Amino acid sequence: MFVKTIARLVPGRLWLAAAVVAIGAGGWLWHQVETSRLAADAERLAGELSETRAEAERLRDQRNQWEARAEQQRRDLARMQQERARSEQAVRELQDALADRDERYRELQGRIRRAPAADDGPVAPVLRDTLESLP
Repeated sequence: MFVKTIARLVPGRLWLAAAVVAIGAGGWLWHQVETSRLAADAERLAGELSETRAEAERLRDQRNQWEARAEQQRRDLARMQQERARSEQAVRELQDALADRDERYRELQGRIRRAPAADDGPVAPVLRDTLESLP
């Protein structure tokens, strides 16, 4: 009943003005709360961005180190491949030289076997043992 009495005493425009003021105050309070929340979010995101940038820089540095290490390993591999090729060439040359020497040795052995008995003569035992022990 008290409310009805007050409602009759206060004109409608005043009620409307009070409602507008209340809505405006509520909107202003909501704006303040949202602005504070957004400012806190912006601050937090700025910190995260800074951390993310620092992490990205650290990862770039690691990538550069890995790339440098990979490049060094590629150079080492190329050097080792060249060294292996030279070693294989040296082995082939040695095998060819040994094959030539073996061929000459076999020719000498054949010549010795084909020699007539008349060409055989006394030989010092040390020399005979040495010659017979040759492959």
